[in-house]
Amino acid sequence: LRDPRWRAISIYVASSNFFFSIAFSVFLLYAVRKLGLSPLAIGMVLGLGNLGWLGGALVAGRISRRLGPGPTTILAAMASGPPLLLIPFAPQSFPIPFLILSELIVGMCIVLYNVNAISLMQALTPHRLLGRMNASRRFIVWGTIPLGSFAGGGLGTAIGLRPTLWVGAIGACFCFLPMVFSPLRTIRELPEVDAVPVEPDD
Repeated sequence: LRDPRWRAISIYVASSNFFFSIAFSVFLLYAVRKLGLSPLAIGMVLGLGNLGWLGGALVAGRISRRLGPGPTTILAAMASGPPLLLIPFAPQSFPIPFLILSELIVGMCIVLYNVNAISLMQALTPHRLLGRMNASRRFIVWGTIPLGSFAGGGLGTAIGLRPTLWVGAIGACFCFLPMVFSPLRTIRELPEVDAVPVEPDD
């Protein structure tokens, strides 16, 4: 947490996981009860939407080489939240295209983010600290997932499913801000493999 790069990344992923969990904890209920989607329609939405993950993997290297891994990480984080707004915004009479587009963009952005952010952390963290860095990061960023799910369930009961989706989506739109004000924006390339010092294990 003392490293401003990894602190910004951890805050982003932890808060993003929290708000995404708020939204997706009620998504299926909303799709069935409010939008009237059948199991087949929901499966189609999720299946087609998951193509975004493949798209992200295909373009991650190209975008990173053009913009640099730091700016690409921030750009992917910025773009991952707003597509969630399409879910509560989708009209009840014609929701499927909105839901598929949301899933496509979110999936693409998550892969684009993960490829670049994790590559940065692995390349710029001393070899002997990689295990502890990754374990500590995952404890922080995965720890908010059950909290978000619990909050989503409580909000869904208290204020309704669609307002809960708005809370999760709007919150997810602002999670990237810590990274904008971090040194990540200046990292234009990863060090060469031979240039990364490898410290001997104790």
